[in-house]
Amino acid sequence: MQWRVAPGHDQGGFTLIELLIAVAVVGILAAIGIPSYLNFLQRARETAVIQYLREVHKGQQEWRLETDSDGYSGDFDELEETGFIPDSVNFVRTRRRSVRRGQATRTTSSRVIQKYQLDLTSTDNPSDLSLNTYTIYASPQDGNTKVRWFYLDQTGVIRYRNGRRPSSTSPPAT
Repeated sequence: MQWRVAPGHDQGGFTLIELLIAVAVVGILAAIGIPSYLNFLQRARETAVIQYLREVHKGQQEWRLETDSDGYSGDFDELEETGFIPDSVNFVRTRRRSVRRGQATRTTSSRVIQKYQLDLTSTDNPSDLSLNTYTIYASPQDGNTKVRWFYLDQTGVIRYRNGRRPSSTSPPAT
């Protein structure tokens, strides 16, 4: 059986040129949209990390009041167990250690949240209360130098810097 096409009526469908133009338009839209979407995801991660840092700072202050301590907690889990920060759902705890040097005790705890490595370090020195401090560095796990890393200490000021994290002795500028 043969199909006949009446004069003035051509068969339906798209030509190759039309398909190539449609694919090119979709490609251009994707080239514009994907970087914007990835930037949006990174900003959402950073917002979540900043919010978590604020909660940890608030938890540190509450922990000091409740425990009648002059120092700070150096352990995320300890702050969670006492209810000062939210439970770590979907967080990964990596390590915890305490080192005693002279009369001062330094405690370090780490965890991963939103593709950021958070390192909490507290130093308690009973002989000099001004040396009781804590710091949290939030570094991107992928090592991307275009995203921000964050720094928080006992002052409650969250600082950030683009690029790689400097040594722990030099916090970023405000």
